[in-house]
Amino acid sequence: MDSTSALTTDVLNIALGLPVPAHMPHAISVSLPTWRDNVGYEEGEKRVVEAMVSGYPRFFIHLSIQKVRRNYSLPICLHT
Repeated sequence: MDSTSALTTDVLNIALGLPVPAHMPHAISVSLPTWRDNVGYEEGEKRVVEAMVSGYPRFFIHLSIQKVRRNYSLPICLHT
């Protein structure tokens, strides 16, 4: 198997929603391994969106930012 085939095989084995490259906490690409997954992403299908653990920052809020937002959320307006 040549290096191109090995790379293609490795990329195809990354499960839906995992970062590309794999095991990179700040990757901005996400695995959408099938055409159905790509269409599902574009249509906002729950099974695809909820599987995503990374993505391009313009369209995906990084998981560490989501965690900070959950842990330190403040009310929008404080009544005095």
